[in-house]
Amino acid sequence: MKVNSIGKGLKSSPVRHESPLLSISPFGKDFRAVLIFPGTYSIASSSLAFHQIFRLIGQHPDWSCERAVVEPSMPTRSIELNRSLGEFDLIAFTVPFESGYLQVIEALLSSSVPVYARERGPGDPIVLMGGIAAAANPDVMAPFVDLFLLGEAEASLPAALEKIAQLLRGGCPRSTVLEECVNLPGAYVPSIQGDQPPTISFARTQDMDAFPPCSGWLSPETEFDNTFLFEISRGCPCGCRFCMIRLSQKPLRAVSVDRIMELVGQPPPAGSGSEWRDGTSADRAGRGSGCLPPPI
Repeated sequence: MKVNSIGKGLKSSPVRHESPLLSISPFGKDFRAVLIFPGTYSIASSSLAFHQIFRLIGQHPDWSCERAVVEPSMPTRSIELNRSLGEFDLIAFTVPFESGYLQVIEALLSSSVPVYARERGPGDPIVLMGGIAAAANPDVMAPFVDLFLLGEAEASLPAALEKIAQLLRGGCPRSTVLEECVNLPGAYVPSIQGDQPPTISFARTQDMDAFPPCSGWLSPETEFDNTFLFEISRGCPCGCRFCMIRLSQKPLRAVSVDRIMELVGQPPPAGSGSEWRDGTSADRAGRGSGCLPPPI
């Protein structure tokens, strides 16, 4: 399904079929961000990282957040309000696979935002990239990205959002904003640090109970039809040297049993047609937002 075609707006948007679990508005904040997944809506909405990062940005007091996906041969625009990428202050890509590199470039090519970072000027958005593919080899995308956040979003993104908002509000030029981001957790700024930066420590969250990733919306148009997803552990006890999990997400950490029961113990949205693990029908239960962690 073409979810972001110009001129059709919300009539063709999958938002119409979603059951939201988050209270996030694209209006009313000082700065705008768009979160982009380098793939189709179905795959994007099946990614817990996409849900979690949308929550981290959208619940920040300074940032509104919209979502976008990359459809073949279609301009990449936000699925909430059909905005072009050039209308945002921040463009954030979460890239889980190396094949997504090409779709990042495709998204930028379909917009008014210059593809190469060196060609962007004062009026252009800051292009940020994270995800396991970014952590694996950021050098590949360094010519196109202004700011990488390497590691886990819960431990790096809130500080980056705070810093960027503070600097933009103070009227700092784009170059100064990027310079000030160098010392953020997990940050790599190619235009400042060059192609061979000093060793960058991956940002990692220590308390999985504080930010347990879980679904921010339900939809029938995903790989997991109207299914509430949540993460119970992160990392791996094995030390396989070929695996990125060993490098980027060690050590093994788990969400506590009590926190898991709290997440799944709330009723799903009424009318969503979904069911929780305990078999509680969404059609019989009232709408509730308590299934999500409290705002950050």
